[in-house]
Amino acid sequence: ALCGDGGGAELAAAYLARGEDRGVRLLVLGARGGRPEPAAALTAAGHPVARLELHEAVEQDGPCPPPGEPVLVFSPSAVRSLARRVASPAAHPVWAIGPTTAAAARGLGFPVAARLPRPVPRAVRDLLPS
Repeated sequence: ALCGDGGGAELAAAYLARGEDRGVRLLVLGARGGRPEPAAALTAAGHPVARLELHEAVEQDGPCPPPGEPVLVFSPSAVRSLARRVASPAAHPVWAIGPTTAAAARGLGFPVAARLPRPVPRAVRDLLPS
């Protein structure tokens, strides 16, 4: 009942909506430096939460996209990496995987040309021209 297409914040909200007993110990899995909101919401609701960082985004060297070509970004760390590669973020529209990534992109000066309504492959396909 708690599986779905959303991210950790959506999952935490769904869990809290079930009204589970407070005090149930929970383990939140995520990325190093990931969003603190899901664990914070669970803690605020009275659940002891342990956080386990399972992966980390590591920037790799690679090509710079040409100006004007949309770039699909999956995380705020991807936005930061892109910002280090381009001379002018304003010349590089991005498609953001969700609201947190879109906010990170706007904060670094990238125009957000699209935001996926759900972080699923079909949403990416729906953005592509037919």
